[in-house]
Amino acid sequence: MEIEIKNFGPIDSLKFNLNKDLHLIYGQNAIGKSYATYCLYCLIKNIKNKSVGNRHLYYYEKRDENSYGKFIKNKLKSLKVEKSIDCTNEFIKLIEIELKEIILKGLQNSLLNTFSSLKNLKNRYSNKNYELIISISKNEKLSIFSNNDGELDLKYENDIKKIELFQKETKSTKFSLTVNNLKEFGKPTEEEFTHEFIRFSYLKLNEILRKLDFNIKDVYYLPASRSGLYQALSAFTPIIAELTQNRFFIQNKSIELPSLSEPLADYFIDLSTVNKKHNNKEFEGIVKLLQNDILKGKVNYNDETRRILYQPDGIDLELNLSEASSMVSELSPLVLYFKHILNNKYSSINNRDKFFFEPFYDEPYGRKKNKGYDILFIEEPEAHLHPEVQVKLIEIFAKLSGLNLKIFITSHSNYMFNKINNILIKNEIDKDKVMAYHLIKSKEGTTINTEMKITEDGINDENFQDISEKLYYERLNYLEKNDK
Repeated sequence: MEIEIKNFGPIDSLKFNLNKDLHLIYGQNAIGKSYATYCLYCLIKNIKNKSVGNRHLYYYEKRDENSYGKFIKNKLKSLKVEKSIDCTNEFIKLIEIELKEIILKGLQNSLLNTFSSLKNLKNRYSNKNYELIISISKNEKLSIFSNNDGELDLKYENDIKKIELFQKETKSTKFSLTVNNLKEFGKPTEEEFTHEFIRFSYLKLNEILRKLDFNIKDVYYLPASRSGLYQALSAFTPIIAELTQNRFFIQNKSIELPSLSEPLADYFIDLSTVNKKHNNKEFEGIVKLLQNDILKGKVNYNDETRRILYQPDGIDLELNLSEASSMVSELSPLVLYFKHILNNKYSSINNRDKFFFEPFYDEPYGRKKNKGYDILFIEEPEAHLHPEVQVKLIEIFAKLSGLNLKIFITSHSNYMFNKINNILIKNEIDKDKVMAYHLIKSKEGTTINTEMKITEDGINDENFQDISEKLYYERLNYLEKNDK
């Protein structure tokens, strides 16, 4: 599945391929990296784990005025013997109405929580309204777009060319439905046909939702300056996070809420609701590498104080992050995610979403709880880290490939970039699992992605300026002038 972000803030166009496991996003400050990842996070958050399921089907079957039931009853009244009615466009519109209810309301709220103003999200250079395009398959896509006020709408496209209703008397059938000229089903009575049409419609809707879900368990965001933010707001984390999540629904305009984006709010919720009973066995090796090779100590979590603690090797003492080094305080939240948070949130946080359907993970709904993958966004993992540690860290990220986790990294570190190049050349990670993005300013001022092809020889970095090399030659030039 591919997701393209168009005309969003400073971004002209940026396409993400979710088939890849490791995404490296480079670019100068204020180029739009956070805009892109925030937007992608909000979108993924609102398309995952959605299912109408049997509970919704039962509910709609029992309602006389449900959209599908009302639609088909009106169409059946219009049918004449041996005549047909083309209802292709109208049926697609019904599907779009349901998708708006399930996806758009939540997405619009997430974007508002994150960027404060929907109106200001249009391309600030071309003044074009933004669009999010989800390519589900070759012939199927969902386009989400905004109007001048930033309000969202959507359009669903697929390979259904024609849906027709027929009335023709036979021994067993009076009413029939065909899709692309092939008979889908037929029933002898209006009541039975109505029931089957509702079922058919919701199965089609659920099929779309399952494809959009793309086997995603959950999505997580580790922001830049995560340690400082965590320490400053940890005492107020639950209150601030909950208020931020519900900003859109609060009617009392006298209440001034803190400027906390939804990815940040979710980050604080994750760290304030840690369940130590949940241990990610699949990431035990990664945790050991982080603690033993980099941190030289253990990262623990106090259930009573809801705080992250650090215990240095060989010392029977636990330190608050404020007392630990900047390296420890920056990496400790990452360790905690690998230890206790990943693969756990969907069953505790997202059930507040009325469209979240936990049995979706169980048989007979097509997927077990231990299947699927998480998506982790990490901003500037190199912050406060020595180059040697940066190199070790990107090695660890490369090892995560194939562990049911996809990682999106925004970075300024040339050390990490060069190391991933070496890892690719050594064939320690499959080149087809890596995606590199280099965001630059176009002549018009918008942000575009320059192609960085990945081969067995590494990443084509012709467009990636090596500032270290530039400084080196600058130094040689100055030395040469001094010698004269």
